Amino acid sequence: MRPTPDLIAHLARLLVQDNAVLFIGPTLGQDPERPPLLDRLAEALAARIDYQRPDRSLPAVARDFEVLLGRSALLQALAEELERLEQEPATVHQLIATALLPENTVITTRFDHLLELALQQLRKPFIPVVQDEDVPGIDATKVTLIKLLGDITRPQTLVITEDDIDAFIDRLPTVSDVVKAFFATKTLILLGYDLNGEPFKRFFRRVSRNLSVFRRTAYAVVPAPLDEVERRYWEGQNVQLLVQAPMAFLEALIAATRQWTQAPPQAMNPLQALAGDPASAPLPPAPYKGLDSYTAADAAIFAGRDQEAERLTHRILAHRLTVVYGESGSGKTSLLQAGVRPRLARRRALMALAEVIPGAPLEALLQQALQEALQEVGLNTPSTELVPQIRQLQARLDGPVVLALDQFEQLFLAEDAETREAAARFLQQLRADPALDLRLVLAIREDFLGRLETLRDHLPNLLDVRFRLERLGREAARATIEEPAQLFHVAWEPALVQRLLDELSDGDATGVAPPQLQIVCQRLYQAATETPVRPGQMATITSAHLERLGGVQGILGEYLTEAVAQFDPDQQPHVRLLLAALVHSSGVKQRLSLAELARTVDRPQPEVTALLDRLTQQRLVQRFQVGSPAGPGDGPSLAYQLAHDYLAGRILRWLGDEFWETQRAREILRQALPAWQSRARLPGPDDLRLIAEHRQALRPLPAEAAMLYAAAVVYGQPTEAWASLLRPEVQRDVLLRLVRHPEPRARQHALTALATLGPREAADLLVERALADDDGVVRSAAAQAIATLVQVYPEVGAAAVEGLAAAGPRPEARAAAMDALATVVDRAPAAGKGLPAGLRQAVRRRVWQRRWGRGRAGVLAATLRGLQGGFWGFALGLGPFLGLYGIPDLDQLDLRTVLSTAILGSVLAGVLVGIPTAGVTAGLAALERLLLDPPTHRRERWSRWLAINGAGGLAFALGFELVLFMVNFLSAPLATLVINLAGGFLLVAVLRLPDLLDVRLPRLVHLGLAALVGGLVLAGSGVAGAPGDAFAAYRAAPGTFLWLLLAGAISSAGLHWAIAPAAGRQLAADGREDTS
Repeated sequence: MRPTPDLIAHLARLLVQDNAVLFIGPTLGQDPERPPLLDRLAEALAARIDYQRPDRSLPAVARDFEVLLGRSALLQALAEELERLEQEPATVHQLIATALLPENTVITTRFDHLLELALQQLRKPFIPVVQDEDVPGIDATKVTLIKLLGDITRPQTLVITEDDIDAFIDRLPTVSDVVKAFFATKTLILLGYDLNGEPFKRFFRRVSRNLSVFRRTAYAVVPAPLDEVERRYWEGQNVQLLVQAPMAFLEALIAATRQWTQAPPQAMNPLQALAGDPASAPLPPAPYKGLDSYTAADAAIFAGRDQEAERLTHRILAHRLTVVYGESGSGKTSLLQAGVRPRLARRRALMALAEVIPGAPLEALLQQALQEALQEVGLNTPSTELVPQIRQLQARLDGPVVLALDQFEQLFLAEDAETREAAARFLQQLRADPALDLRLVLAIREDFLGRLETLRDHLPNLLDVRFRLERLGREAARATIEEPAQLFHVAWEPALVQRLLDELSDGDATGVAPPQLQIVCQRLYQAATETPVRPGQMATITSAHLERLGGVQGILGEYLTEAVAQFDPDQQPHVRLLLAALVHSSGVKQRLSLAELARTVDRPQPEVTALLDRLTQQRLVQRFQVGSPAGPGDGPSLAYQLAHDYLAGRILRWLGDEFWETQRAREILRQALPAWQSRARLPGPDDLRLIAEHRQALRPLPAEAAMLYAAAVVYGQPTEAWASLLRPEVQRDVLLRLVRHPEPRARQHALTALATLGPREAADLLVERALADDDGVVRSAAAQAIATLVQVYPEVGAAAVEGLAAAGPRPEARAAAMDALATVVDRAPAAGKGLPAGLRQAVRRRVWQRRWGRGRAGVLAATLRGLQGGFWGFALGLGPFLGLYGIPDLDQLDLRTVLSTAILGSVLAGVLVGIPTAGVTAGLAALERLLLDPPTHRRERWSRWLAINGAGGLAFALGFELVLFMVNFLSAPLATLVINLAGGFLLVAVLRLPDLLDVRLPRLVHLGLAALVGGLVLAGSGVAGAPGDAFAAYRAAPGTFLWLLLAGAISSAGLHWAIAPAAGRQLAADGREDTS
């Protein structure tokens, strides 16, 4: 299309606003009767190497020339041919020079000097930019001439071959950032390009690759229309074709430009107040900031960082997301506020800088920062929401909005992974919105840079564009020292400047740390200006001032000490604690509320406020007003942080490990509470243990104690310390909340703890969880909790059991209800008594099945234990006696025969008597303990004890009879039978005595008692027998009583091991523990 007057006026306005860039190609100004200059250069080079290929473009010919003769020969030949072919600037070149204003930029792919000559002829100063080293020299008062393909006078810079074109952006990253920034934020006006040619298409794609989706429409001035295919191709590249002769276009543009140059600056740039010339800006109170960060109002004294500010400005504009990083104290905040922000404003880009504050959503922080930035420049938008506000603002500015997040490391120090990921997703939404002409900047400490990797899944290509801020170089540090003082008519002694540079760098090749430099300069300036000077004279900062202050190390070392020493002695410990509280345990500053600081030092808020006010006046602490008052009578909500991270390193050395461990516990507590309140997320078990160790110093608030109580319940850690800080109803509310927690472990432990409180609402809730929870472990825990209620709070427990019984008939709940009732009755048998008879029997059968399924291995083990104990007890105790019993002339037999007989008797006694009698008794006792419920009253305990002892006693008595009267058992006197039966009952009774009394006798005491009774029983059976029984012949034999006593004791010891009640009790406990 042909350019309309309105379009020409629009482009002229953009040019006057420095919002458009002329992009000048090699065909502009060529003689229409002669081939283009590049074609003539290509033919001249082709003739030198006898080039025969069909592609005769300059890049193709230059590639072959370089391959055949080398790079040096190519550059030499090119310089010779260009000198021969170069001509004087044409009228069109002079028109371009006329159209350019001092703040304008021209990008060209010409490597001749025609544009330079035209500018010189019109006496317009300009800055040529060919290499990265030229970028810092860009001056806003001079035309910037960027020569993308190099300059013929600097052969090493020439971009000629196809390989050169592909590599030049990577070879010149700084120039590339400048060009990409212009492509992304300004309107391009292309003149002098062959849009039909493939070389320029490839070049244009290469330069504009990966630029902002919001890139503006470019305009290409062509002398004749292109065909339909080419037109659509360039429309796809967001390039609008303007069909007009270049000279006519430039003449119309110049005429329109003159109208716009009469408009006031504010009409040209709404950000003029922020973008003004630093030289004409009002000066701040002093030339040095100490540990305070520079702001945009300090741009006049912000020295030594011009190169970094210019480079970072272009990088931000060229990319949607930029990560700025550097060591603590490198000056990232100051660079953004005093260096980059005004430069962005001069390019009609508004930066809003927000500091990451723990617990505050990023969207709210950015919205507040943007609102403050708008107020600063006197702008407003109809909307107060962030995204609509950005859209409205970018249309108003005709430029991008830059949102910067400072102290981004706070996201890793004070937020959990879920919060960080949500923040990254929010930033990605902003970044990916094609309707937003937006740039994002993240400023982070270098030692936290690696942690950004954890956000890559939510914020792709996060680290692709970075900017590292180094320490001040030697010359930059010199400028930082001298230039601000000159504005205040103060001079520095040259020798002192040299000394400061030497001592502050201390041989460190990485440069000078800005915080130390600012502290020293500020203190020396104060010392030098304490005494007024005569009118017309300049104060001079000399080495004498430095010596009086104790040298560089004296100033740095005493900075904090002197500040604290100004407080009263009884206040100084509190001041040190306050300063230490503002240091994160990782060694960086952190922002805390007034209430939190008062709690840390355990002092009243008014007293703490007074101390903090003095620290603020000393520039050690910064004060912030956060949020809004809750009511008309409320004061502002205040927060504080250290003025600089530099202070943190020195404060870290004040206090011992105990304080910093407590500080770490405070940070965990502070970080965990919002996560608990908003997402029911609890601190980890190790964190909870650390907090518990330091709970006396932490003094948890009720909300924190509730969270810690919940965590202790979930992790099975002691709850008493936290429960003591809470009212019972608060504990109940915490447990009720945990019962709804998404994690099964939390629900399980909460249900268990809830039963110990016994609230009325627990019954329905436990029934609900026992019947309907998705997790089987939780359902079992709910049923066990109901059993606890039955035992501790019978009325509440009965209500829960009724609820389970009522759900039983419902088909969808029957299985869960039966499982829950079985668990309850298994653990609390009294719960079954109130059930209907049919349901009670069904539940009872299920309980027995469960107990047998869980405990049958134990019953088998108890029976085997009884078999082993019975065998060894009878074999070693009665066996030798029985083996030798009845052998006539025992003293006439040889020893071998006697031993064989004794062994045979032992085996027979163990197998025939010990194994069946002890095995039956032990197995029966184990089965009773497993399947039957514990007795609930003394009568039931006695009846069960008598039943088990009767069976066991009968077994033992029959065993005695079988052993002692193998030959004449049937003819034994009745008295002997009665004595033996009584002895068997007595022995089993002693073995089972702890079960009757429900006590735990010490093992050795019980063993000794059993051995004594067993010995007496057996000896009594032998000594007190009736005339004519089996022992009658031996009663008079010497030692018989002692032998029987020993044999009985040994046998009873084996039986004690076989029927130990401790093993039975453990079996019963295991059998009744519900693990289903």
